[in-house]
Amino acid sequence: MIRILNVIGRRPTGGIGAVVTNYQSNFPEEIVFDYLLFSDDLTGEFDNHVKEMGSKVFVLPALKSSRFISINQQIKQFFTEVKNEYDIVHIHTVNIAFLVARYARKNGINHIIAHSHATKFSDKKVRAIRNQILCLDLKNICTDFVACSYEAGQFLYGNQFMKTGKVRIIKNAINVEKYSFSEAKRTRFREDFKLDDEIIFSNIGRLSVQKNQSFLIDIYREIEKEIPNSKLFIVGDGEEKSKLVKKVQDLNLQNNIIFTGKRNDIDEILSGVDVLLMPSLYEGLPVIGVEALASGLLCIFSDSISKEFNSKNSFYVSLQESAATWAKQTISITSRTNSRKSLAKEMGYDITEEAPKLIEFYKEIVEK
Repeated sequence: MIRILNVIGRRPTGGIGAVVTNYQSNFPEEIVFDYLLFSDDLTGEFDNHVKEMGSKVFVLPALKSSRFISINQQIKQFFTEVKNEYDIVHIHTVNIAFLVARYARKNGINHIIAHSHATKFSDKKVRAIRNQILCLDLKNICTDFVACSYEAGQFLYGNQFMKTGKVRIIKNAINVEKYSFSEAKRTRFREDFKLDDEIIFSNIGRLSVQKNQSFLIDIYREIEKEIPNSKLFIVGDGEEKSKLVKKVQDLNLQNNIIFTGKRNDIDEILSGVDVLLMPSLYEGLPVIGVEALASGLLCIFSDSISKEFNSKNSFYVSLQESAATWAKQTISITSRTNSRKSLAKEMGYDITEEAPKLIEFYKEIVEK
C-alpha cells in the first residue's frame, strides 16, 4: 500500500480538485489518497466527495500572510501528528512547498512531489512576484517534479531542467465516456433552458480575473451583432460575478448572456452547447478543455493556454487581438461542420490509460 498526502492551498471547486478526484476514482485500494487543505470553512463539497471514496481530509486555517507564524506552527504540529503515516507528499500548490516540505521530511516523509498546474504565478502582479520568490528553492526542497503539460513544466522549472528528463508529465485525464457527446443530453439541456435552434457559446470555470470573462463578454457583444439568434452561457461562480452581471446589464445583454452559477452536470452542458470560448489570461492545461474536446466541441482558446490541446477542433487566438477580431474568428470557426466526435482519447487524456501511469510513478518514487 502507498499512502499519499495531497496538499492543496485552498479547497478546490474544479481544476486541481477535478484532476485529483479523476485519478483517485481510478486507483486500486493499494493507493490511498488523503488531503491537507487550507480553509476557514471546516468542510465543503470537495471534502464530502473524497471522503465517500475513503479519504481523510485535514483542514488548517486559510493561508494569509497575517497568520504566517500561527499557520507555520500548525503545519509543524500537523506533520508531527502524522509522522511516518505517509510515503509521499504531493504538493499541488507549489508556493507553499517551503512551509510543507521541511516539516514533512523531518517527520519521516522523504518523497515530496511538486506539481505545476499553471503557466503563471498569479493574475495579480504583487502576488505573482511573491509566489515566484517563494518557489525559488523548490528544486532543493522537493524530491520529484510533475507538470500537467510541458508548458506548465517550462514555466515552473525552466527549459534546462525540463531537458534533464526529471519532470514527469501527468495529464489532466478524464472519464472520456462520461463527456462524449449525447443527443439525449443535448435535448435535455436545451429543454431545461427553453432553447430552440440558437447557437450556444459557453465558458465554464471560476468567475475570476484569470479566466478573463469581462473580455469574453466584449467578444460576445460583437458576436451577437452578427448572430442575434445566439446565447452565451457562463457557467460557474466566483469573486468577479457581481461585476460581470453588472456589465451584462449595462450592455443590455441579459437576455442573451446566461449566468448559470456552479453546476454539477458539466457533461450535459457540453453536449447542449456548440462552442467553448476560453480567453483566459493564463492556464496550465485546463480540465474543462479536455472535457470539451471529449464532447467533440469546437474550442477557441487564448494563446496563453497550452498548445498541447492541438486538434482539428482546437483554435487559438492571441490575447493581443481585439474583441472584434476574436468575434470575427469565432464566427468563422462556428460556421464549420462539426461531427461532435470525441477527440480526448486519441489525444491521450483517457483516465483509464493515464491512471496506471501515475500509479507506476508513485511506485518508482517509493522504491528509490
